[in-house]
Amino acid sequence: MASNKQIKIGAVISYATIIFNLIITLLYTPWMVGQIGKSNYALYTLSTSLISIFLMDFGISASVARFLSKYKAEGRDSEIPKFLGVVYKLFLAIALVIFIALTIVYFLIEFIYGGLSFEETNKFKELYLIVAGYSIIAFPFMPLDGILNSHEKFIQLKICGLVQKSVSILLIVLALTMGFGVTAIVSANAVSGIITILIKLAIIKKAGIPNPNFKSRDKRIFKDIFSFSVWVTVMSIAQRCMFNLAPSILGIVSNSSEIAVFAPANALESYFFIFASAINGLFLPKVSRLIATDNKQGIMDLMIKVGKYQMVVLGLIFVGFCTIGKDFMLLWMGKDYVKSYYGAMLIFLPDILIFSQQIANTLMIAENKVKLQAFGYIIMAAVCLAFSFFLSYFYGSIGACLAIAVGYLANFIYINVVYCKVIKLDLKLFYKKCYLRTIPIILISSAILFGLFYFIKEVSWMWLIIKGSIVVVVYMFLSFVFAIDKNERKNLFSMLTRRKY
Repeated sequence: MASNKQIKIGAVISYATIIFNLIITLLYTPWMVGQIGKSNYALYTLSTSLISIFLMDFGISASVARFLSKYKAEGRDSEIPKFLGVVYKLFLAIALVIFIALTIVYFLIEFIYGGLSFEETNKFKELYLIVAGYSIIAFPFMPLDGILNSHEKFIQLKICGLVQKSVSILLIVLALTMGFGVTAIVSANAVSGIITILIKLAIIKKAGIPNPNFKSRDKRIFKDIFSFSVWVTVMSIAQRCMFNLAPSILGIVSNSSEIAVFAPANALESYFFIFASAINGLFLPKVSRLIATDNKQGIMDLMIKVGKYQMVVLGLIFVGFCTIGKDFMLLWMGKDYVKSYYGAMLIFLPDILIFSQQIANTLMIAENKVKLQAFGYIIMAAVCLAFSFFLSYFYGSIGACLAIAVGYLANFIYINVVYCKVIKLDLKLFYKKCYLRTIPIILISSAILFGLFYFIKEVSWMWLIIKGSIVVVVYMFLSFVFAIDKNERKNLFSMLTRRKY
C-alpha cells in the first residue's frame, strides 16, 4: 500500500520526467523538422497515428492493474500466476489479429490516402512497415505497466518512461546528424521501446513477481477480464477516434500540410494530458480504501482537494499558453505553424474541466462503472466524427481541433450527469469549492496579462522567458489570494517550512 510519502515522491518524479521530456522535445523538434522537412514530418505523424489506432490493449492492461491489486488486497496471491497466464495468452492472440489487420491496411494505403503524392505514399509505406513491425513485437508486453502499478513500483515505472524518451532522442539526434533521414526516427523509437521492455522485465524479475502460468485455463478469470475490459476497449477505441483518426481524416479531405500543422497542437495536448494525469494513478489505492469503508465524505473531500490542485496547475499552463503561446509557436516551429497555437487552445479548453475530475474517474473504475464511462466516450467519438470531416474539409487542422473540443464537451456534460445521478457525488459542492474558486482566476489573470503584453511587441526567447515569469507571478499571486482558502494556505506553509532533523 503506497504511503502519502510514496505518493509525493511519485508525483515529484512524474512532474520532473514530464518537464525533462518537454524541454528536450522543444529543443530538438524544430531541428528534427528542419532535418527531415515538413512533408516527412507529416508522414512520420501519420504513420505513428495510424498504427496507434490498432495498437491498443483492449482494456486488458487496466484489468491487470485492477485485478492484481484486488488479489493482493484480499490475500489471494496464489491466483496471480493463473491470471497472468490468461492475460498473456490473450495478448498473443490479439497480436495475431492485429498483424492480419495491419497487413491488409498496408495494401490499401494508396486508396485510403488519396491526398498524398506518389513519393509521399512510397515513403509512408516504408515508415509504416517499421512502426507496424515494432508494434507487433511490443504488443504482448503491454501488461507490464499494469503489473508494475499493481505492485506499487511507481518510481521504477516512471524512470522507465524517462529512459525510453532519453534513449529515443539520443538515437534520433545521432541518426539525423549522420544523415539517415525520417526512417531513422521511427527506427530509434522502436529500439528505445524494446530497450524499455527489457528493463521492465528485469524489474519484475528482481521484484520477485510471480511468473505467468501458461497452462491455466480458468474460464472464470477470462470472464472477469472480459466483462471489465470490453468497456475499457470501447473507451480506448472512442478516444483514438478523437486524436489518432484526425491526421487520417486530414489526409483524406485535406493535405499533408494540414497534418503537419495539426501535429504540434496534438503533441502539446498530449503534454497537457500527461501533466493532468501524472498523479492520478497514485490515488487508486486510497480511493479503494475509502470505498471499502464507505467513506463518501472522504471521497468528496479528496475530489475537491485534488480537483482544485489540478485546476490551479492546469490553469497556469492554459493561461501561459493563452497569453504567450503564439510567440512560443513562432519561435519554436516558425510562422508556418502559428495555426497550431489556435488548434491547441481549442483542445485545451475542455481538457481543463475533464481532468479536474480525475478522482471521480478513478472512483468509476474502482466501482466497476466502466460501462457507463464507455457510453460517454461513444457519445464523444460520435459527436467528434460527425463534425470532423465537414470542419476539416473547410478549416483544415483548426476544424479537426474544433471537432475534438466539441466531442470532449459532450462527454463532460454526460459524465457529470452520471457522477451526480449514479454514484451520488455532490457536484454542487465540487463546483462551488473548485470551479467557482479557480475559473474566475483563470479569466482575470488572462485578461490582465493580455492587456500587459499588448504593449510588449518583442518576440524573442529572452522576452518569452520574461513574459513567462510574469505569467507565473501574476497567476500564482491571484490563485494564492483568492483560490486557496485559509486552511489550505496554512497546510501549504506547514509543508514548505517543515524541517527534518
